[in-house]
Amino acid sequence: MSAGRGITHSEYNSSKTNPLELFQLWIETARPEITPRHETREIKLKNNQITQVVSGNKKDNLLFINQDAKIYLAKFDKEEDINYNLEKGRGFFAFVIEGSALIEKDKISQRDSIEIEGNGKINIQAGQGLYLMIIDVPL
Repeated sequence: MSAGRGITHSEYNSSKTNPLELFQLWIETARPEITPRHETREIKLKNNQITQVVSGNKKDNLLFINQDAKIYLAKFDKEEDINYNLEKGRGFFAFVIEGSALIEKDKISQRDSIEIEGNGKINIQAGQGLYLMIIDVPL
Protein backbone atom coordinates (compact mmCIF):
# COMPACT_ATOMS: atom_id res chain seq x y z
CA MET A 1 0.00 0.00 0.00
CA SER A 2 1.25 3.47 -0.83
CA ALA A 3 -0.31 6.25 1.20
CA GLY A 4 1.15 9.26 -0.61
CA ARG A 5 -1.51 11.97 -0.24
CA GLY A 6 -2.84 10.18 2.79
CA ILE A 7 -4.99 7.18 3.32
CA THR A 8 -7.14 5.92 6.14
CA HIS A 9 -6.91 2.28 7.08
CA SER A 10 -7.09 0.04 10.10
CA GLU A 11 -6.06 -3.45 11.05
CA TYR A 12 -8.19 -5.71 13.15
CA ASN A 13 -8.69 -9.37 13.90
CA SER A 14 -12.00 -10.53 12.48
CA SER A 15 -11.64 -13.90 14.24
CA LYS A 16 -13.14 -14.33 17.68
CA THR A 17 -11.01 -17.42 18.37
CA ASN A 18 -7.67 -17.12 16.54
CA PRO A 19 -5.01 -14.62 17.66
CA LEU A 20 -3.69 -12.14 15.10
CA GLU A 21 0.02 -11.55 14.55
CA LEU A 22 1.16 -8.82 12.19
CA PHE A 23 3.78 -6.16 11.74
CA GLN A 24 3.85 -2.98 9.71
CA LEU A 25 6.65 -1.42 7.72
CA TRP A 26 6.74 2.27 6.90
CA ILE A 27 9.11 3.34 4.12
CA GLU A 28 8.98 6.98 3.13
CA THR A 29 7.99 7.51 -0.51
CA ALA A 30 10.51 8.96 -2.95
CA ARG A 31 8.26 11.96 -3.57
CA PRO A 32 5.25 13.42 -1.77
CA GLU A 33 1.68 13.56 -3.02
CA ILE A 34 1.62 10.28 -4.91
CA THR A 35 -1.70 8.63 -5.69
CA PRO A 36 -2.64 6.13 -2.96
CA ARG A 37 -2.62 2.53 -4.18
CA HIS A 38 -2.84 -1.05 -2.97
CA GLU A 39 -1.54 -4.28 -4.46
CA THR A 40 -1.73 -7.93 -3.47
CA ARG A 41 0.20 -10.76 -5.06
CA GLU A 42 1.13 -14.34 -4.22
CA ILE A 43 4.87 -14.96 -4.41
CA LYS A 44 6.33 -18.44 -4.05
CA LEU A 45 9.58 -18.58 -2.10
CA LYS A 46 12.27 -21.11 -2.92
CA ASN A 47 13.82 -22.81 0.09
CA ASN A 48 17.31 -21.77 1.14
CA GLN A 49 17.60 -18.68 -1.03
CA ILE A 50 16.79 -14.99 -0.75
CA THR A 51 13.88 -13.93 -3.00
CA GLN A 52 13.12 -10.31 -3.86
CA VAL A 53 9.41 -9.56 -3.40
CA VAL A 54 9.24 -5.73 -3.54
CA SER A 55 10.94 -3.29 -5.90
CA GLY A 56 10.98 0.41 -6.67
CA ASN A 57 11.13 -0.47 -10.36
CA LYS A 58 7.87 -1.43 -12.07
CA LYS A 59 9.84 -3.34 -14.71
CA ASP A 60 10.89 -5.95 -12.12
CA ASN A 61 7.35 -7.46 -12.12
CA LEU A 62 7.31 -7.55 -8.31
CA LEU A 63 5.22 -5.72 -5.75
CA PHE A 64 5.90 -2.04 -6.50
CA ILE A 65 6.87 0.57 -3.94
CA ASN A 66 7.32 4.29 -4.65
CA GLN A 67 10.91 4.32 -3.38
CA ASP A 68 14.29 2.97 -4.47
CA ALA A 69 13.85 0.16 -1.94
CA LYS A 70 14.02 -3.60 -2.15
CA ILE A 71 12.40 -6.12 0.17
CA TYR A 72 13.44 -9.76 0.24
CA LEU A 73 12.11 -12.84 2.01
CA ALA A 74 13.99 -16.06 2.69
CA LYS A 75 13.06 -19.40 4.28
CA PHE A 76 15.68 -21.95 5.24
CA ASP A 77 15.10 -25.61 6.00
CA LYS A 78 18.83 -26.14 6.67
CA GLU A 79 21.77 -24.15 7.97
CA GLU A 80 23.23 -21.97 5.24
CA ASP A 81 25.90 -19.27 4.87
CA ILE A 82 24.93 -16.38 2.60
CA ASN A 83 26.56 -13.10 1.67
CA TYR A 84 24.38 -10.09 0.92
CA ASN A 85 26.04 -7.34 -1.13
CA LEU A 86 25.19 -3.88 0.19
CA GLU A 87 26.02 -1.00 -2.15
CA LYS A 88 27.53 2.28 -0.96
CA GLY A 89 24.94 4.79 0.28
CA ARG A 90 22.39 2.12 1.19
CA GLY A 91 21.09 0.67 4.42
CA PHE A 92 20.37 -2.95 5.33
CA PHE A 93 17.61 -3.91 7.77
CA ALA A 94 16.96 -7.57 8.61
CA PHE A 95 14.02 -8.82 10.66
CA VAL A 96 13.67 -12.43 11.84
CA ILE A 97 10.09 -13.59 11.39
CA GLU A 98 10.86 -17.11 12.69
CA GLY A 99 13.97 -18.95 13.79
CA SER A 100 17.40 -17.40 14.31
CA ALA A 101 20.49 -16.26 12.42
CA LEU A 102 23.95 -14.83 12.91
CA ILE A 103 24.31 -11.62 10.93
CA GLU A 104 27.82 -10.20 11.05
CA LYS A 105 28.35 -12.34 14.18
CA ASP A 106 25.32 -10.84 15.99
CA LYS A 107 22.73 -13.45 16.95
CA ILE A 108 19.17 -12.41 16.22
CA SER A 109 16.09 -14.49 16.95
CA GLN A 110 12.36 -14.35 16.28
CA ARG A 111 11.10 -10.71 16.19
CA ASP A 112 14.67 -9.33 16.49
CA SER A 113 16.17 -7.00 13.92
CA ILE A 114 19.51 -5.53 12.91
CA GLU A 115 20.48 -2.45 10.87
CA ILE A 116 23.73 -2.03 8.95
CA GLU A 117 24.96 1.01 7.00
CA GLY A 118 27.84 1.13 4.56
CA ASN A 119 28.85 -1.09 1.73
CA GLY A 120 30.32 -4.51 1.15
CA LYS A 121 29.36 -8.06 1.93
CA ILE A 122 27.14 -8.81 4.89
CA ASN A 123 27.53 -12.35 6.19
CA ILE A 124 24.32 -14.15 7.17
CA GLN A 125 24.50 -17.55 8.84
CA ALA A 126 20.96 -18.89 8.58
CA GLY A 127 19.78 -21.37 11.14
CA GLN A 128 17.48 -24.23 10.20
CA GLY A 129 13.89 -22.92 10.26
CA LEU A 130 14.87 -19.28 9.65
CA TYR A 131 12.25 -17.05 8.00
CA LEU A 132 13.94 -13.73 7.31
CA MET A 133 12.95 -10.38 5.80
CA ILE A 134 15.63 -8.04 4.42
CA ILE A 135 15.00 -4.42 3.47
CA ASP A 136 17.55 -2.51 1.38
CA VAL A 137 16.96 1.26 1.24
CA PRO A 138 18.80 4.41 0.16
CA LEU A 139 20.31 6.50 2.97
